[in-house]
Amino acid sequence: MAASFPTPNLIPSLTELLKDPNPDIGCAVVTALSRIDDERIIGMLEDVKEKEEDQEVLDLIQEALNDLKTK
Repeated sequence: MAASFPTPNLIPSLTELLKDPNPDIGCAVVTALSRIDDERIIGMLEDVKEKEEDQEVLDLIQEALNDLKTK
C-alpha cells in the first residue's frame, strides 16, 4: 500500500518496519522507500544494507540504491 502512495510522511513508519525480521516485510518496505522522492532514502538504505542478513532483501536494497543513484 505504501508503495502505491509514496510520500515522505511515511518514512518514520517505514523505518520502524525495517526492523521486522520477516524478509517479505523487508522487501515491501524497501520497495516503498525506493519510490519516495526524498534525499534521505539513499542513506537509510545504505545503513540497512550493512545490517541486513537476508539475501533477497539485500539484493532489493542494492537494486533500489542503483536506481536512486541514477536519478
